[in-house]
Amino acid sequence: MRYRHKNGITLRKIGRDDLGLLLRLKEESWFGTHRVAILNETDQASWFESVTKSSTDLFLMAEGGDHNSRLGLFKVAGIDWMNRSAHVAWDVFSEHRGQGYGKKVVEAGTDLCFEIQNLHRLDLEILLPNEASHKCALYAGYYPYGKRKAAIYKCGQYVDSWCLGLLAEEWNLLGRVETLRNQSPSGTCNLNYTWG
Repeated sequence: MRYRHKNGITLRKIGRDDLGLLLRLKEESWFGTHRVAILNETDQASWFESVTKSSTDLFLMAEGGDHNSRLGLFKVAGIDWMNRSAHVAWDVFSEHRGQGYGKKVVEAGTDLCFEIQNLHRLDLEILLPNEASHKCALYAGYYPYGKRKAAIYKCGQYVDSWCLGLLAEEWNLLGRVETLRNQSPSGTCNLNYTWG
């Protein structure tokens, strides 16, 4: 299944042919992540095998733009199906940063979590120096909950981690969702979905 969002982003489950690109992404974005993993191609293949079998983690490749290229990754981790909650995160490949794709990837991934996965609560954390991701989260409707002081150690210093979240009832009131419900025959952000 591919989730085609009204903002032009398509999300699909990662495949084996994405592994090289994802390894490069890990190498170029480690500074902004909470966990640093030192990986090689063998580790990457093992990781892929484990996440494709997981019922609590979902890694989605974001595609779009002028040439429908791979733009980044949206991650849904630690899905708690009983309480309908999960942690989310995202990355944009370096050549696509600063072009507004981060906001679109977060918006599409968030909408998928509520529309398709029927989740009730999404949580995320962003390292304090990462202003771009913080702006993307706020744009997509996430609310700041606070921060964890000196939470992560990076290259000789401890950095704070912003904590943000979004509930399904808050998401339903977002302008992009409420307007669509009033204007679209299907009332969803998912362009694949048609009723009737």
